[in-house]
Amino acid sequence: MDGWLIGWIVGGAVVVAVVVLLLLAILGGARAASKAESIARGLHDVHAATNSLWELSTSTAAANRIAAGAAKAGDGLRQER
Repeated sequence: MDGWLIGWIVGGAVVVAVVVLLLLAILGGARAASKAESIARGLHDVHAATNSLWELSTSTAAANRIAAGAAKAGDGLRQER
C-alpha cells in the first residue's frame, strides 16, 4: 500500500506542477499579446503622424515648378519694359 500512496502523491504533484506551468505560459502569452497590440497601435500612430512626409517630394517638385514659372513670367515682364 505504501508504494501506491507514494505513486498517487508523486502523480498529483506532477499534475499540479504541469497545471501551474501551463497557467504561467498562458498568462505570459496573454501579456505578450497585449504588449504586441500596444506596439502595433503605436506604430500605426507614428505612421499616421509621418504620412505627410512621403508626399514632401511631390510638394517640393510642385513648388519648384511654380517658382520656375514665376521666374520665367518675371523675366518676360522685365523684357517688355
